[in-house]
Amino acid sequence: MNTWGAAGLFVDHLFYDFRVNVPPWGSTGRRFPRDLRDGSICSWTAEECLNWARVVWRWFFQQFYTMLDTTGQYDQMNPLALASLDAVVEAWEKLEGWLFPAMDRNGVSLSLTDFRERCLEYAMHLKNHTIDGVRTFPVGLQTHTLHALGAHLWRYQGWWGNVREHQCYVFERMAATLTQTLGAWNGRGEGGDFLARKLRHKEASQRHVDALVGYVSTGCAS
Repeated sequence: MNTWGAAGLFVDHLFYDFRVNVPPWGSTGRRFPRDLRDGSICSWTAEECLNWARVVWRWFFQQFYTMLDTTGQYDQMNPLALASLDAVVEAWEKLEGWLFPAMDRNGVSLSLTDFRERCLEYAMHLKNHTIDGVRTFPVGLQTHTLHALGAHLWRYQGWWGNVREHQCYVFERMAATLTQTLGAWNGRGEGGDFLARKLRHKEASQRHVDALVGYVSTGCAS
């Protein structure tokens, strides 16, 4: 991080620059990541992770290549550092190769054989890639999750179908709703009773508004 800052590329500003330059139609109602440090990544929501994987990561790493190109630093840059950057970018490209087909609303847009090969290719890249005889990615990444991805995710797709139906975005949004609702609880009485009452009120209000909208759009129009 310090190396890039000394070169005039301040990583902590990149996410801000990205957000302010996204047009309203692409940013309204969407959450984008704001920090790339380990502690922040662990706190990313599923939506932030998805937006990073879909859009932000490619733009983010392109800033590094652009900086090297415009400042003429390719010749001065440590070859190992450049090789590491290339390896990370390649890993993200391989992740795209299996992630997005698996998230197709109509089901996996690849045959299970192709899907298996792409998953395995990504897992093996993280496991076996070396630079100058040294492992590129830390051993800590060699988890059971990575093993399951490379060896078994294609089976799970065949058994259980579209993984998009099991994504956690709906649970995140429900958690946010519960948190906001409980924000008005003063601690008296049971939290569950308070929450149930508020949700019933919200549901009744929604039905009332829907009825009014239906009346306006049909009855008044006629």
